[in-house]
Amino acid sequence: MKGLFTRSYFLLLLLALIALYLAIPRPLTPGVLIIGAVGVVIMAVLLALGLRAAAPFGRGAPILEKAGSGSSLTPSPPRRLGIALLAGIVMGGILLGVLILLASREPLLKARLAARVDEPAWMPWALATEASILEEIIFRLFLMSGVVWLASKIFHKRGKGQASPALVWTAIGISALAFGLVHLPSWIAAVHPTLFLVAAVLALNGAAGVVLGRLYWSWGIEAAIVCHFAGDMMLQGLGPRLMGG
Repeated sequence: MKGLFTRSYFLLLLLALIALYLAIPRPLTPGVLIIGAVGVVIMAVLLALGLRAAAPFGRGAPILEKAGSGSSLTPSPPRRLGIALLAGIVMGGILLGVLILLASREPLLKARLAARVDEPAWMPWALATEASILEEIIFRLFLMSGVVWLASKIFHKRGKGQASPALVWTAIGISALAFGLVHLPSWIAAVHPTLFLVAAVLALNGAAGVVLGRLYWSWGIEAAIVCHFAGDMMLQGLGPRLMGG
């Protein structure tokens, strides 16, 4: 475990704490605070395991790890994050456009976002912040890195620090599927589910998961978080207004 609890670990943990604070329900009753404390412990463990699994392959949090060390990244951190931001805007715009088209076939896809049109202006920012940080840590840093690490231990077909493209894409696919599945309960709780709705939610979130997974493995968890945040702002910010119009 030597060298695991680095600056990048504690900075990501701080982001996770902020996201958890935004995510836990209000008012902050003792029961809610206990749930929040359990969430902190879980996120601390997932962060440690995710960074440890990613390290042998040179993945994880490269921008945070190399900040101030004099090491260079290509593309540079500002360019990397800028491209990730633009990619998230494009991804969110495409997903929102597809969602609007699918809503003509399944009105229930419109109902959930339209119901949130009167929410306060800060709500999309809070939702995008908590989702982008927590979900990227769970599904990309922990799950995806863990799949690559575990499979490399089992099959060990390549040298140390290497993972075949097939293995990486398998990990991306697994994390994208899990990412799609975890979004189903919130839709099912809000509207009466149909087969078309379930398929659409899985497909749209799965497609986003593939983009985020590829971006994570190429440029790190920081880029994936920024891309996810931008995409969510498109969906959470513009979606209710377009769907509720």
